[in-house]
Amino acid sequence: MAHDHAHSDGYVRLAQKYNLKNLDWFFSQWVHQSYLPSYRIEYRLEDQPDGSAIVRGTVYQENAGENRFMPLPLLFRFGNDQAARGAIYAFGPETSFQVRLPRRPEKVELDPEEWILPEKTDVHKSGNNPIVSRR
Repeated sequence: MAHDHAHSDGYVRLAQKYNLKNLDWFFSQWVHQSYLPSYRIEYRLEDQPDGSAIVRGTVYQENAGENRFMPLPLLFRFGNDQAARGAIYAFGPETSFQVRLPRRPEKVELDPEEWILPEKTDVHKSGNNPIVSRR
């Protein structure tokens, strides 16, 4: 039985057929370019009078090129096995973000299921809390 080699153009057509989305940005960045970026978020928590909290910060893309776009998954852990998910849409070397949550999270994780393929990811919280690194 003969096998053909897979080509990125075939993947683009297949992905667009089933997702009905333009994935040119993805293939341009992850197939046709050789960057292996690192991602870092720096954030602070701001308690609100109603008991909610705002997570305000910046995501940094290093070794990624000037116009690289990447949706980055976030996980907010509240304790008692409660969590919320979100995403930061990073564009370029740095992107500011703000997320309102129902209460103050105990922990913020960047790419907790390791979906993206970075060189390294880091999370830095302002204040006296430790830095969380992966990879």
